[in-house]
Amino acid sequence: MAASLTTPERNNYFYGLLLDEARFEREVDYFNQKRWLLNRLLFGTGVVCGLEVTPDTNPDTKGNYIVSPGVAIDGLGREIVVPNPVSINPNLLTDETGQPAAGVDNSKLCLAYVEKLINPVPVLVTNCDMVNNCRCDTIRESFVFLVQPWNPELLQSVATCEIAGFPPKPGQSVQDLLRGDCAPPPDVSNACVPLAYFSNGKLNQNADNLPRGQALIAGNRQLLQLISCLINQQSQQSQSQFLLYVSGDGQSTKAGTQVPNPLTVKVIDGTGQPKQGVNVQFTVTSGGGAVSQMASRAKIGGSTVTIPSGSDGTTAAKWTLGKTVAVRKSTEQQVTVQAENSAFTVIFTANAK
Repeated sequence: MAASLTTPERNNYFYGLLLDEARFEREVDYFNQKRWLLNRLLFGTGVVCGLEVTPDTNPDTKGNYIVSPGVAIDGLGREIVVPNPVSINPNLLTDETGQPAAGVDNSKLCLAYVEKLINPVPVLVTNCDMVNNCRCDTIRESFVFLVQPWNPELLQSVATCEIAGFPPKPGQSVQDLLRGDCAPPPDVSNACVPLAYFSNGKLNQNADNLPRGQALIAGNRQLLQLISCLINQQSQQSQSQFLLYVSGDGQSTKAGTQVPNPLTVKVIDGTGQPKQGVNVQFTVTSGGGAVSQMASRAKIGGSTVTIPSGSDGTTAAKWTLGKTVAVRKSTEQQVTVQAENSAFTVIFTANAK
């Protein structure tokens, strides 16, 4: 832990200070290291945008896969920009520089950060290390695709909850679950960004035909949109109505008589609160018989009755079984209950003796 964190140091400029190569490099390193540290701890590693892996349709590169342009952050927090599509052969392993090394059946395509010296210019003051009196004056923050071996049994879904102890216990805050030590950086050799996995040259995909094992980094705008979508969904659910079973199922009585206990259901909204005044329809769907309101004085009701829910969301009906048991193969009779604007139904059954 202590070895992974160091206090930042930057130049202190003053009149008369010699601005040599070492001080300029310290200036660049200060800003790079601080930015990479924040990237690693705040955003993590993964694909920011683009970098989709699809089959290469070019007949000259049959069996290859195309990686689309995009941006990623590696395990050390370094930004990797791929400006153009790149064709990759997933069957050839590469060395650490991206050069083909050997064939393999199961491979992992990884995007690694590299720096390349470009734009050679004359050196005005030379030393013994100069070659042709030229040095490159620009460092291009580039990339290389690595094809590495992998074990299919080790591939796991990235969409899992990794917060220990979630959900929080009563009296415990989410902040307590999120508190923890700073994650140490990975070894440089393990800092590349996995883009896709292949088995026998075929892209390993999930049920949605998307590459498995690719971690995505969501930006603030995407997270805000996701939160808005979840809020809208919750709002829609809160306006919905749900019909729940309460009591009265599985009773037995003599054919043509009323079951001992009423058929009781409850209507709630998306937040679990009771809904009053919702029309609930009880319908005899098997065995004949009749249903009626609890307050009805009629000895026998009809095949259908509609009763509004009360202040506690519940409503109930009386059920008189049918008399035609002798000619029926089954003694089971049935009532189906539905509520307006609810996709749920409740079914009551009873046995006629």
